[in-house]
Amino acid sequence: MDKTPSCKSKKPSVGKRKNKEAADNVMQHTQLYFDIKLSQWPIVYSPQYNIGFLGMERLHPFDAGKWGRAFSFLKGDHHDSKKARMVTDVTTVCPLEATEQDLLTVHTQRYLNSLTWSVTVAQITEVPPVAFLPNFLVQRNVLRPMRLQTGGTILVSIGFSSTLR
Repeated sequence: MDKTPSCKSKKPSVGKRKNKEAADNVMQHTQLYFDIKLSQWPIVYSPQYNIGFLGMERLHPFDAGKWGRAFSFLKGDHHDSKKARMVTDVTTVCPLEATEQDLLTVHTQRYLNSLTWSVTVAQITEVPPVAFLPNFLVQRNVLRPMRLQTGGTILVSIGFSSTLR
């Protein structure tokens, strides 16, 4: 059975990691690592990586939409000769979202609980207007993309490094 996630899937993985463990054991305790198809390249991307909400992302000096532009360039299309046309949706690996259990390997429960307050997320992201948003919007438009990015980072750092050896 194919366990490669679809980027259209909204169901997060179910992690089982309880505490800090050696990197060799990570694959046994998280769903973030999975085998990629032979037809896929070691390029991980989700359209949901891009952080954006009502233009507030422009208030931060970090480019919160760079992933989308980089992927768009790599993907290209047949009508734009200036784009690379190196990858397709089929050859790209889509990560799973890091669960609370995954995040608890490096963060305390207290810290994760603090993220349910938009004011805290505004301080962390250094975008003050985020403090005035309902937290469900902050979760969906700021923190979920970050959890997907975390899932992609884990997949690349553990999965591909062992695949490419």
